[in-house]
Amino acid sequence: MPFQFKDFHKSSRDLFKKEYDFKNELKVISKSNGVKIESGASADFVSHNKANWTNGTLGDIEIEANSSGVVKGKICQKSIVDGVNLTVNGSAAGALGLEATYAKDTLAATAKATHNSGKGSTSLMACATIGMGDITAGGQVDLDGSGALTNYSAAVQYTTKDLAADIMTEKFEVLYAHTHYRVSSSMQIGSFAIVKGGSKNCLGLGTDYSIGAGLNVKAKADSKGAVAIALTHTLAEPKMKVGVSAQYNALAGDRFTAEKSGISVSFGDF
Repeated sequence: MPFQFKDFHKSSRDLFKKEYDFKNELKVISKSNGVKIESGASADFVSHNKANWTNGTLGDIEIEANSSGVVKGKICQKSIVDGVNLTVNGSAAGALGLEATYAKDTLAATAKATHNSGKGSTSLMACATIGMGDITAGGQVDLDGSGALTNYSAAVQYTTKDLAADIMTEKFEVLYAHTHYRVSSSMQIGSFAIVKGGSKNCLGLGTDYSIGAGLNVKAKADSKGAVAIALTHTLAEPKMKVGVSAQYNALAGDRFTAEKSGISVSFGDF
């Protein structure tokens, strides 16, 4: 079964983005009687609470609120008909979205409509992918409320058990290429290339290595001089995960001073 268009180069995206949080945050996560609750706070004193559970009638439910006034939620009803999932989401700010996904055999597709009453804007999106053995190809179009085309993309990806490589383009003006290779159960490597023309071009390399139980190291660098590292420590007693990340500019005069950094601590059923 092919993946949805949004999941093109997902393994590479996770390699280059996950754990690179660059923020200071404390979270406590617990699960009880089918309900998962996450509470946390960041260094700028913004706290958040998130709850997830499944209702036999409505489906999967998620509600989130934080102290800065953001309140949002979503409901996902899976398999309303064979291969079709339906998700409704909204926020107190006036945003409302409706998304339908389909996945069966060799075809995956998504249709989404979003309306923001506060901004008076509406957007539409449709995408589809087709799987042919190790090859998946697809495209996406974005429209405004009047039906005018605002963006379009196309992509193709080759996927095996350990390797994923793809090429994607936006409006046939910007080209993205990604590779991800699982060297072993403890090590992954990957690369990306962005071709926009001139100084906007960028190449990058990254790795993810599990040193052993409880310690994981990620590192990445790109042709613009950005070098970043992320360490994740997982403790069994107390049950805690600590993430430390920092990014440096190797081309700057003071290359050993971090441009941005963060420490995140999670307790409980993370």
